[in-house]
Amino acid sequence: MKISFNWLLLFLCIHIQITDAQPANFYKEFTVNQVELSLYSIDTVHDGGYITLGSYENANGGNAIVIRTDSLGNELWRKRNEYFTSLDSTNEYLNVKEIENGFLLSGYIRVLDSLGIFNNQYLLTKIDTAGNTVWEKIFGDSSHERFQSLVVNEDSSFFLSGLRTPGIPNQLSLYKFDFAGNLLWDSLFTFSQNLIFNSIVKRYSDTLVFALTFRDSLTLLQHSGVLVLDTEGGFIDSLFLPSTISSMPLDVTKADNKYYLIERRGISGTNSQIIVLDSALNIFSTTDFAPLIIGSVDKNLNIFSCNFDSLTSLVSTSMVNQFGDTLWQSLLNEQYAFPNYIVNEDGCAVVCGRVDQDNTTISKGFLLRVCDSVLINNVFGFSKIKNDPFAVVYGSNMIQILIDKDFLLTNKNNSILIYDLSGKLICKNSNINSGIFELQNEQYPKGVYSVVLTSNSIFKCSKKIAF
Repeated sequence: MKISFNWLLLFLCIHIQITDAQPANFYKEFTVNQVELSLYSIDTVHDGGYITLGSYENANGGNAIVIRTDSLGNELWRKRNEYFTSLDSTNEYLNVKEIENGFLLSGYIRVLDSLGIFNNQYLLTKIDTAGNTVWEKIFGDSSHERFQSLVVNEDSSFFLSGLRTPGIPNQLSLYKFDFAGNLLWDSLFTFSQNLIFNSIVKRYSDTLVFALTFRDSLTLLQHSGVLVLDTEGGFIDSLFLPSTISSMPLDVTKADNKYYLIERRGISGTNSQIIVLDSALNIFSTTDFAPLIIGSVDKNLNIFSCNFDSLTSLVSTSMVNQFGDTLWQSLLNEQYAFPNYIVNEDGCAVVCGRVDQDNTTISKGFLLRVCDSVLINNVFGFSKIKNDPFAVVYGSNMIQILIDKDFLLTNKNNSILIYDLSGKLICKNSNINSGIFELQNEQYPKGVYSVVLTSNSIFKCSKKIAF
């Protein structure tokens, strides 16, 4: 029996796309009883799901909320109003990370002392895989203190760094704990510039790399800095990056014996830069690219960013290479959506934040994952990114496939085929020449599917979707 070469090629392409480990795009919202809810930290869990951390309005303090989801963003459990609830203290957890047999939450707690004065102190909580408290720790002195960065090691020991504000200049604090939360050692660092934010710390083999935000005492402009320590807290090197406009670091990574710093420039993000430093922290090169609010750089030096445009009411998430070229871009149509935190995984961006409801004090938390050019919540019409022939639109009860008009002009007999992850054909719609194909949510079981676009039975493009 003869097999058409085109169909053989189509089968091979479909098989490659379906067996690819790249996850699907999704957008999920979370609410708490008609109050303000915001999500501002997220971590990928070993099973492919997510743990996200936020806060909601609660007059009595103890306003932390932790939400555990599966790999498609579907909620598995949530815990709220359970950690350090007290009438004379409020807490704010800033970070969440997976650790052996559970998760770590770090931040600060405002404690009312005997004189009736509130002081911020370091706050650290471990919860188990179901969200129940295993142990809690508060420590610090009368200085205002808060944990801002958390790094978990392979042996489940971990580093916590924070900002200590006994008075100008502020100090950087670094602590190392064992897996049970016992303090192994701590160090304090004071700089000639005033530290105002300890935004990022990452571990690379035997070094810790910090991206810091300072404020110039004369110009009052913010600017970035880099600090390199060994894993025992010993100083190796540092660099201040003064600027004629305010700037702040968004992420830092180390590759090929160089440091790559992503920096937002201007208070509102007028533009961004990737600053490449050699091993001695000398500036090797700088590259300008589009402004961004939050950003994350992966091991391949691709930059994942998320921005809110108040003029168009669109949240734009994109992947840009180290040379500033946009590889893909997605658009989320939410008039009052504000991204808070972004991580990257396998070529995808995972974002959490909040969505405000118009003319109310109510907001929802959101969790978004995008891996290619995708449109979410009924945005019609899109710009091609790298000749992408179609986009996916996630609506409230349907998914739409939008085929680019230029593609339709040059390609005939277009078909959309839907496959499950086993390679079984679930749906086929031929002669898609109108440019829009709709999939109703209730017609498909929850899961991941591959959408394949063909022209004259020849494979053109495939993307994964999730119901």
